[in-house]
Amino acid sequence: MGDIVQNDISCSGCGQELDPTWAHMSPRPPCPACGGFGIAVHLGIASEVDMAGSINIVMQPQKSDRDWRRRWAEIESEWTKIDRPYDTPMSGHAIHSAHHRLQSFYIQAFHLKDSLIADASTGWPQRLSKR
Repeated sequence: MGDIVQNDISCSGCGQELDPTWAHMSPRPPCPACGGFGIAVHLGIASEVDMAGSINIVMQPQKSDRDWRRRWAEIESEWTKIDRPYDTPMSGHAIHSAHHRLQSFYIQAFHLKDSLIADASTGWPQRLSKR
């Protein structure tokens, strides 16, 4: 396996270094510094491993099921949440969050055209791509 290169014994209470024979004493005498009976054994193990290898990974994005119909449904759902009136006073953080949510909504709505262009079954791609 490996070679033990370091074997230190110390008191688990105060960290006082102890003679290595204390690990085998029964009954164990108290620590001369704090009077505790617990010990901590610190082992250092050295080993050599010869190993070489390589790995090649190819990552490809999975086909997404977010066609224009799903995006439209998400946009409609988000709009119903945004369109609700606020009936409680809003903090600065809440106002900032609402602003961010509204901006995100408009970005999603803007990119709906990309899904419409990609969907050749709608018959609209050429007309929308010129805009």
